[in-house]
Amino acid sequence: MNRYCKIFSILPFLFCLPQALAQTAVPLDPLRVEVSAGGVSIGQTKGELLTRAALPNLAWRYAGEKGWREERGKRIESIKTEANGFSFDVRFTEAMAHIRLNSDAGNAWKITGSLERIGARPIELARFHYLDGNLERRLGLLEVPGYSFPGFAQPGDKIAPERSEHEKLWASMKADWPEMADPIHDAGDWALSIDTGVFTTAWNRDGWGFGFTGPGTAFGEIGLRTSSDPSRFFVGMRLDNILLDPGETRQLESALVWHGDWQSGLEIWAATSAREMKARLVKPPMAGYCSWYQRYEDVLPEDLLRAAKEFQSWPSSPGGRTIQVDDGWEVVIGDWNPNAKFSAIWKDLPLKIKQTGAIPGTYLTPSMVAESSPIAKEHADWLQRKSDGSLAIRFPFGPFLDPDRPEVKAYMRSLLAKVRQEGWEYTKIDFTYGISTARASYDRKKTSFQTHREMYKVFREGAGADMILNACVGEPGRYAIGLVDIARLGGDMGDNWKTAKGNLARLLTLTSVNGVWWQGDPDVYQRRAMKSQLTEEESYLLTSTVGMYGGLFLTSDWPSQWTGDRADAVREFWTGSGVKRPVHQRVMWTKEGEPLAYRVTYDDGRSRIALYNWSDTPRDVTVRLDDVGLSGNGLKLHPVGRAVTLHLENGRVQSLAQPPHSLRMVDIEKK
Repeated sequence: MNRYCKIFSILPFLFCLPQALAQTAVPLDPLRVEVSAGGVSIGQTKGELLTRAALPNLAWRYAGEKGWREERGKRIESIKTEANGFSFDVRFTEAMAHIRLNSDAGNAWKITGSLERIGARPIELARFHYLDGNLERRLGLLEVPGYSFPGFAQPGDKIAPERSEHEKLWASMKADWPEMADPIHDAGDWALSIDTGVFTTAWNRDGWGFGFTGPGTAFGEIGLRTSSDPSRFFVGMRLDNILLDPGETRQLESALVWHGDWQSGLEIWAATSAREMKARLVKPPMAGYCSWYQRYEDVLPEDLLRAAKEFQSWPSSPGGRTIQVDDGWEVVIGDWNPNAKFSAIWKDLPLKIKQTGAIPGTYLTPSMVAESSPIAKEHADWLQRKSDGSLAIRFPFGPFLDPDRPEVKAYMRSLLAKVRQEGWEYTKIDFTYGISTARASYDRKKTSFQTHREMYKVFREGAGADMILNACVGEPGRYAIGLVDIARLGGDMGDNWKTAKGNLARLLTLTSVNGVWWQGDPDVYQRRAMKSQLTEEESYLLTSTVGMYGGLFLTSDWPSQWTGDRADAVREFWTGSGVKRPVHQRVMWTKEGEPLAYRVTYDDGRSRIALYNWSDTPRDVTVRLDDVGLSGNGLKLHPVGRAVTLHLENGRVQSLAQPPHSLRMVDIEKK
């Protein structure tokens, strides 16, 4: 058997920061890659192996069949060595995969490929795995993000099938969201992560990382079978029952693989995705007001005018100040005309807000309609439906449109153009994630990823180049790169400690995309004591973390609702001197997956560390500067915000007797 083996190493990826205070990103380990007829073997040059001879896997069926055929590649053939890698073919019964594997930025390797139909009958595709084999070590899967984040799945964990858990979760919220049958999603004991994930032994340990980057053909998926020994894993993509015709060749989604510091690997993944998906220039951070948590759907025009007036005396942040009306201004979801509360003032409201120096902002759900809306009644054929004609997806608020239909595209394009013409300069777009793979697809050549991406292209076409768009999707939706300016990274923050704590942990796993793909939207902070269930320390922790993140900085409070020193933390991050663009971020985690310390370095060279005490009792919080990517001698500490007793000794920062559920901040600079 012929075997080809090469070791490639290119210059480490460097992340240079001002004033030489922060370290370069931790270099990734050079990899050793072997390709033979028996499969692909990947290891790092220090000796650790990821897998031996893993072969690609294809799940397919003839058009019209019910069950899926899972087929491992028969062999790897036509292996060619190249200057920095390999190209090869993998034969299946009815298809041929053409794959390239080459070294890329920062010692990561890149996998690209295409799938060619070589038979005489159309086939349907469920998924394709570039790598599908056994792990050489017992590793867990850090889901970044996963289907049930925060999650760190370990070998031996019992996990229910993903499809049933997905449908059960939404049913608990009175929503019906079925998904297509799938050989992985219908099997138990699969830990799964979307687009990127890490195999490792602990939160702060090095590991094997993967990330799908472009060009925008499918969602990537990383999986670990927790019940097998050795553990089966895969790195592949979901193809959502698309059709592959005889003689057709389909481009596949590219993926990176790396070993080493996983946060550094995610930085490379984010930068590569931004380049391949053509990210927009990230605007400076924006601050402002969102009406949602003030009155929810009962919002009134006076609420917006009051917010505009009260914030008028506040300076604008670098990206401007917005006053945004959320859900509750429209007649009904799907009838985006002002309701009785807003009809008299609607045409003048954007200008009234703008005259206070703020950016007028509004709210839309372009792909969801209420069943009582004119669209649902007059255009029932626009809705996502199953092959039997029943609704494919339905929330308590209503069903979802099929974004692939030309009539729906025209509607969504005109809706965005309408609000732009009315004078709204910022639009929060919600509930676009409602696309069921169980629907009868209007276009059998499109994956759900492509449907998502084309939908956001339509939004941008209607909105024009200058409107600020916020994709309120709650995850790093790679499909929106290059089409939006802001994206929600996490769920609704809520007003209780458990919800806020979980969302903040999720938020801080996604620092790599913030400021690279877009401004991250952590959701709002709350400082008004009469509304929030958060204690003063919890509210301060939430506000300061959202502020440090350096993305969208919104509140649902009016400043007149802040008593005592509750406005102080807001001012720290609101003003031009406080809100800066983050250029590098790093988190030190506890063994339970809670952030112990969070360091941000901004574009002005300033580095700030947040120290967390998530426990229910006071305690000392200690972190090594190396663990948050800082080094150097002669450093000076500057406590920021709340009083704190600090020590800096032997490269360690210690906050003494820190209260429960609290955060303390410190700036670090050269003496």
